Amino acid sequence: MILKKYHSQVSLAHLRHDARTNLEGTTALGLVKTAQKFNLKTEAFKADMSLFNTADIQYPFIAHVFKEGELLHYYVVLKNTKNYLVIADPDPDVGVVKMTKEKFAQEWTGFVLFMVPDDEFEPVKEKKRNLWSLFPYMFKQKWQVHLDEKKDIAHLMPEIKAKDELQIVIYLPVNKIGSIKKGQAIHMSLPNSSETTDRLSGKVATVGVYPVNIHGASVYEVICKMKVPSR
Repeated sequence: MILKKYHSQVSLAHLRHDARTNLEGTTALGLVKTAQKFNLKTEAFKADMSLFNTADIQYPFIAHVFKEGELLHYYVVLKNTKNYLVIADPDPDVGVVKMTKEKFAQEWTGFVLFMVPDDEFEPVKEKKRNLWSLFPYMFKQKWQVHLDEKKDIAHLMPEIKAKDELQIVIYLPVNKIGSIKKGQAIHMSLPNSSETTDRLSGKVATVGVYPVNIHGASVYEVICKMKVPSR
């Protein structure tokens, strides 16, 4: 939403990868470093609800929240009115909604991030990309594999097998999430360059933490910790 305000178009998948989103979610540091990559200056501080009485406050900005008392999360605050705020929730099942100030105050941790263009900022118009085009970067950074198209994994299997543990990311529709439980054993075969397969085994680490939009469909990420076969 913030990049969009400044006439830029960047996919949510790309932003997640740049922000180092992992099992623990996206950190404030990850958001700051991502902003820097797009030449946005960031100011972070802690405030209280009197912030919304400030006449010259610049929207949108990012608010760190404890969503529904259960999930550390971020909202983008788009607009302030007398009785409610307009916020954008990264969850595609929520999106842009009105939220009463009372509810926001209950969830908000007080931390905010303001981002504005620096002198080197230029609008970014990202070409349409699928998640797989970002895979090599993620693999190097987080030992994380996105199973968007298994056939593209084969040439990377030597690097994958050099790791002791991986995070495997699977995208599932909402109606499949109920069959996957945290701690559940999981086994997976991945193709290799020899046109055979390598078998991985592990456990589901987390389920449904990151609802995302992939190829126009709302799905959930399931992140599994996988052990690599002994060499």
